[in-house]
Amino acid sequence: MTDPALTLANVRPLVARQRVVGRALEVTFRCPVSGQEAVSRWSAPPGPPPPTPRRGLAEEVRDQAARMVVRVLGSGSFGRAASQTVHRALTPEKRSATLTVAEQKTGLLQAFSLVMHTFAWDPKGRRWLHASAAPTLLGPLERQLHFHPPRSSFDRTLVARMMVEVATVDGPLGEEELGYLQDVLDPSAGSLAALQARPPLTSSDLAQATPGPCRTTLLALVHVVARVDGHLDEIEVSRIDAFAAGMAVDGATHARARSLAEGWLLDQALERMTGWGGHDEHARTELESLGRRLGIPPSRVAEAEARFLRRQ
Repeated sequence: MTDPALTLANVRPLVARQRVVGRALEVTFRCPVSGQEAVSRWSAPPGPPPPTPRRGLAEEVRDQAARMVVRVLGSGSFGRAASQTVHRALTPEKRSATLTVAEQKTGLLQAFSLVMHTFAWDPKGRRWLHASAAPTLLGPLERQLHFHPPRSSFDRTLVARMMVEVATVDGPLGEEELGYLQDVLDPSAGSLAALQARPPLTSSDLAQATPGPCRTTLLALVHVVARVDGHLDEIEVSRIDAFAAGMAVDGATHARARSLAEGWLLDQALERMTGWGGHDEHARTELESLGRRLGIPPSRVAEAEARFLRRQ
């Protein structure tokens, strides 16, 4: 499941408390069924955001993956991430000391996006519910992230280093990869430059990851990030295999982590394709093409398509 209803109309009913603090927005979201609350804070960027023209399917899935990683790793707001993405920054304009009405609307959605992994969209009731009140609405990867997130700062830093290593294993980062990683990495793990400067992870480093299902989560996240550039190289696969070996993750568990990532990416593509033009032969061709570029077997693509249509 993705976020088909990330709109003001559907998020506002969750707002229990909201206040503006300077150039920041603090919001408490409350589930209408369980009463569970989630507190979030969004800070406005120092300058105007870069233009975002309509892009293709792979780029849409890439953005969705970025949003998911940011939510799970708790890297702060997209505004802060944008301000750190130097290569895309525009000349700052003079900003007011508080938030405008338009910025508050933007901030509300951004604040919710940061805690959205704790909620699930109920398509029948057309509303967001806390995941504890509706666990059956979560997809396989969302359930994994909900019940087994990387909670410790060590695990979050470890997965950030894993992501950077996979992104750079085939050479220096390109401009697009650089911007993507700056958007998704948690600043508490260190700057991208600092992470790139660190020596490669050793088996001893990897062995310190929280044992159990958390290691599946870490591998699934790395598999997602390894594929969002639209292709998967053998050298990237080898590096992820080394991560799994260092964490003493067996083959079956690693295969499940990879399956979680592949299924999630295919679901993102299917939801966006059907939203754009419905399910037709063109949509299937696009999905098969994306699957090939992501290193996903055709049989896996067909299974994901059939399961998606069954849920509709």
